[in-house]
Amino acid sequence: MNSAVQVDLSGKQALVTGGARGLGAAIARRLAAAGASVLGLDRLRLRDRVRVGVGARP
Repeated sequence: MNSAVQVDLSGKQALVTGGARGLGAAIARRLAAAGASVLGLDRLRLRDRVRVGVGARP
């Protein structure tokens, strides 16, 4: 059974905390794949802003 939900987030913006690695990075990639502009923030990595694109790796 495929439980994936197809959502079009084109034109939407998303802020993902903990977006540099792990679950936060996976969520940021999925949001970007759905068309959202994603800003990922993570205090453990010295990055203020991470722009995540489709297929990008943390």
